[in-house]
Amino acid sequence: MALHQRLLRDIAEFQSKPYPYITFIPRTDIRSACLILTPEAKRPIHLTVNIPQDFPLHPPTIACDTQIRHPNVFGRYICASILNTKDGYTPAYTLQGIAIQILSFFNSDHIEQSSGRQVDLRTYRQISNTHPQHRCPFCQFGIVDPRGWATSTDSRSATTLTPVAVSYGTVPKSAPAVTTQPFARLPDEILAIVCDKLESEDLSNLARSWNRVGGPRGIVTKFNILRNRELQCFVLKKSFRDTPLGIGVDALVTPGRKRMIASEFDLISDDAYKNLRVRTSVHGTPFRSWLPLPLSRSHYALIKDRISGCLGNIARAAELGQLTGSDIIYHFLNDIVVRLSQAALPQEYSSNFHQRLEQRVLEQQDSKSTLKHASEKAIESYFHIFHLLLCLATTYKSVVQVANGVLEDFKNGYTSKAHCPNLGHLLIASLIADVDFTQQLRIALIREAVTRNVVWMLDKRRGAGKVDLVYMEPDEVCEYRLSKTFQASKTSYRLLMFINLFRLTVNRGSGHGRKTLVQMRDELYDSHGAPPFGAAARLAHQVKEIQNVDNFLDFLAVMGIEHLPTKVELTEFLRNCVRDSMRKGYSVPGASQTGAKAMREGVSRSNERVYSFFPSREHRGYGFPGLDRRSASRGRQPARCGRDYRARGGSGRGHGRY
Repeated sequence: MALHQRLLRDIAEFQSKPYPYITFIPRTDIRSACLILTPEAKRPIHLTVNIPQDFPLHPPTIACDTQIRHPNVFGRYICASILNTKDGYTPAYTLQGIAIQILSFFNSDHIEQSSGRQVDLRTYRQISNTHPQHRCPFCQFGIVDPRGWATSTDSRSATTLTPVAVSYGTVPKSAPAVTTQPFARLPDEILAIVCDKLESEDLSNLARSWNRVGGPRGIVTKFNILRNRELQCFVLKKSFRDTPLGIGVDALVTPGRKRMIASEFDLISDDAYKNLRVRTSVHGTPFRSWLPLPLSRSHYALIKDRISGCLGNIARAAELGQLTGSDIIYHFLNDIVVRLSQAALPQEYSSNFHQRLEQRVLEQQDSKSTLKHASEKAIESYFHIFHLLLCLATTYKSVVQVANGVLEDFKNGYTSKAHCPNLGHLLIASLIADVDFTQQLRIALIREAVTRNVVWMLDKRRGAGKVDLVYMEPDEVCEYRLSKTFQASKTSYRLLMFINLFRLTVNRGSGHGRKTLVQMRDELYDSHGAPPFGAAARLAHQVKEIQNVDNFLDFLAVMGIEHLPTKVELTEFLRNCVRDSMRKGYSVPGASQTGAKAMREGVSRSNERVYSFFPSREHRGYGFPGLDRRSASRGRQPARCGRDYRARGGSGRGHGRY
């Protein structure tokens, strides 16, 4: 039934929103129709459209009845990606949208083949014009004038009407009508209803001619009229007012890495997900789970009881274990920022083989992603999930209580991984907690973040491999340490900077100016989950700016630290973080001071062996300066043979399997 209604909407669109040079004529069975395309300055083309029972899940079959010469037309078969390939078609296309693309297909003077070769169509067109025209008994195409068949009156005759005089009597005199409520004096709410009923073209004309409707603070912007029209299922074209809407969610997998929650944020209805089993986004990105969004107050009331189960499905797909709904949302928000941060700058490939492998796997999984190339859309998606978090926080008091407890514990010195496993989640919790996120708390957060990043900075196999930073140089200021420590964990620091900027954008700073959760929730209800006017563009610009932050002093400034340390203080701070990492058990000594100093001074090989810096990892040889890539990937030490065996200290496992 839902698919049939979608088909009726698509057919009705041809009548309500006619497109030049396209005529669609349904036959007795609405699943077959005549499609007449009239390319500019060219002869009309007749096509037969057959619509499958599961349209729009699969594209219609379109056959060319008019005999033409074209490099992509073979008899009646049209070789076009939108009709014949999985990647070229999406259920988001309407019948009229497909017809427009086919018209463009025949209207071009040149067409590119799959090989990349450009073909000139003018020669083909000259030959085609000599072919006889097709005759269709259903729409009379080719039977009447082929070029004017749709509007031709040659075969019709009109009956001449004779005027008849009619007496209406005497019209009584009356006072001129007085309008007590001029159109310009109508309340905004009434004007919004009127605008909502207009077609897009008419609304655009009205907005251009009347500033009250189309101005920066006009009716269209104030009531999000254009956005409301976009809030529909891309498969069934149903609005959020008619059916529960949400997004498809999947878990991206990389070797040696936890799964990352991801979504293209294309709205899809529960009906399309559950009953039609749609599992790909508009651009073909696969997903496995569905998450409803609170697009309005009434919509949230409709989906509220289903959110917990949907979040549980996402947690299982991402292998997150047993987590609360708010914790799963924290993960989701974190992962959006990580993907946004990775996409904001050209890809910088790591020198580490395993990290390069992870980067390439993520690139393949992100190849169809629209978020990867549109920072504003990614930020809008962040607001949508944050709005969901606000709805849960204002519905269930325990969500805020847990967030308060996490920040209070951190404030009181419980900063270890056992008490706060994820610092990004701590920052997100600050967005809904009642505890002020003071400068003292931010400094403690930064100290713990740098300390936790030490193991990733030092380890050669899984991290940046800056083993020489183990060496505690005697200099008061070490520019090498200041630079390399930051470069080793840029993604982590970008994540902290973004969430801090977002916190300021939604006005969750310190003091009396902080908005309440209800205020923030209601503002997002009014915009259907979209960011405030101009906020997405502003944040997108700030994201590009924080990508250029390449040192700790600029990082601390973005984090709102008022009194910046000197380079002497900062150098000693970074050394202490290395010591604290090993004291807390976040990392273990993987190299001696002598060996690390030799690496710092540029000695290419030494007798010093470097082990893994990760606790409870006894894989000897990880990080060894002379370790070959093949041995590292198998977790082995260098073989007991080959060049420079003695230079490596004569160590090795020897022959055989392990």
